[in-house]
Formats: sequence, C-alpha cells, structure tokens
Amino acid sequence: MRATEAVDPLKIGEGYYRAPSGQVAAKPYKLLRMALDRSSKVAVAKYAWSGRERLGLLRVREDVIVLHAMRWPDEIRSPEELLPPPVELSDEEIDGALALMDSMTREDLEGEEFQDTYTEALSQIIEAKREDREPPKLAERESKPGQIVDLMAALNESVQQARGLARRGRRRARAALLGLRAAVPHQRRHP
Repeated sequence: MRATEAVDPLKIGEGYYRAPSGQVAAKPYKLLRMALDRSSKVAVAKYAWSGRERLGLLRVREDVIVLHAMRWPDEIRSPEELLPPPVELSDEEIDGALALMDSMTREDLEGEEFQDTYTEALSQIIEAKREDREPPKLAERESKPGQIVDLMAALNESVQQARGLARRGRRRARAALLGLRAAVPHQRRHP
C-alpha cells in the first residue's frame, strides 16, 4: 500500500471500475475498498491483461474500486532526450507568464471549452446515417501559416486580453446579481 502522492502520475494510465464477481467475492472486495478508503492509500498490484503481466494501481472512487493500468519503467521515455536547447529568460518574461496564468486560472472545468465536440459531431453523423439523411457539414477551420512572434509582446497582449475578459466576467456576475443580465452584451470566453 502506498499513498497516492508517492506514485508518479506519468506512470498511471487508463482507469477501469472493478466489481466483485458474485457473492463469494463481495466480502473481500468490500474489505479492500473500506481499508483503502479509511487509510487514504492506494494499492499497487500485478494482474494479467491480454496474456501479459501488467502493473496496476487500485484506488477508491465513490465506493467503487478503480484499477488504473500503470506503465513499467521501461515504457516511460527519459525527459532528458526531450529538453530544448538552453535559452535565456528574463524575470520580466517569467512574471508575464505568471500574470497570464493567474488571469486565466479557473476553479471549475465546466463550459463550452470543456465539451467533447468530437464525440458530439460523431453522434450527429451516426444519427444522420440512421435516419438516411445527409450528415451535417462542419465548418472548416482556417489554417494560418506559421510566423515568428515576439514572445514578450504576445505574452503582454494575452495578459491584457485575459484581464479584460476577467473584468467583463466580473461585471456580468454583478449585473446578474442585480437582475440586469440583459443589459450586458454576451461575450464568448476563449482560453
């Protein structure tokens, strides 16, 4: 048994709900679930999947045991081979990046930008084929050619835009509280 913080998240893969198979397995399942839950720990176990020995992490989620497939150490690339060449950064650039992060920070993961548009579009296509009609046309995204950008100027512009969106969001919230929501024009928020 290990605490969740002791496991490198990079090693954790897909998660699968586990359920006991029959009455005989119900008691050991519940015992393991309750022990994991009370201890705030996770268990690391070996299991077989598609004829191959795997490593897995067991944790509790809403009264159910979840098995997360784990990667063996040799399945994880070394980050050293991915490092970019050394570059110099000024404190001003770092402060600008931090300001941008602060202005874009959210507490929730709700809203348009967190919807699975691929699955929605695929469902529409499947439904159209079922009904023997033409699938909906999707708007093509404009592809812009790459360009060299002044990182500091782009960062400052992003910070200013994000601050403006945050101010508009606060104004909308105040207006809604006062019952004046209709008086505030709707702006779509982009990350």
